[in-house]
Amino acid sequence: MFFNPAQFLYLAVALLFSLSFHEFSHAWMADRLGDPTARYMGRLTLNPLAHLDMYGTIFMLLALLSGIGIGWAKPVPFNPSNLRGSYRTGIGLVSAAGPASNLILAVSAAIVARILILFRLPNAVSLFFVYFVIVNVSLMLFNLIPLPPLDGSKVLVGILGRFRGRWAYDLGNQLMDLERYGIMPLFLLLIVNSFFPILSLPLGIISNLIIGVLL
Repeated sequence: MFFNPAQFLYLAVALLFSLSFHEFSHAWMADRLGDPTARYMGRLTLNPLAHLDMYGTIFMLLALLSGIGIGWAKPVPFNPSNLRGSYRTGIGLVSAAGPASNLILAVSAAIVARILILFRLPNAVSLFFVYFVIVNVSLMLFNLIPLPPLDGSKVLVGILGRFRGRWAYDLGNQLMDLERYGIMPLFLLLIVNSFFPILSLPLGIISNLIIGVLL
């Protein structure tokens, strides 16, 4: 596999900043909804050192080098009991703030990239913002997978909390019960995906559509 130092640098910088902004957004939303836990623990900041997990960062950089793997940041702690309004809605809003922040970054970077390309400014700069779009669209879609410990499971719990039917309540409970197994549900899905692209295929199609619209 050909190693491109510039590409690696672009992706690493975009990923480190985007992950930090993603976690900051969780902390910001929790604080806005009345829970100061993340703020007291120093997580209401854009400083990457407050959000990046040592092993998660190492694995993330290795994944960038090899094209295979996964990385992670430190989850933002929050107390759902402190959140204003419905318990499940609060959980959903705090969780949705992360993927929403990646969408905001992707749209912003796409606008900058389009302007740079329009005025024929340095290709290296415009290419960085193109990678920035790709990274944030990928982060948004991956985190919206409705399996713990990803944000998508809690976002779905929040959505189900808006319905009054017993089916919605029970399904929400089942999703929350999955959290006891930690990363195992996601890990099993990734193993199955390595043999059958039940995850990468639809995510790839949706990602290409969104990136195509933005760029």
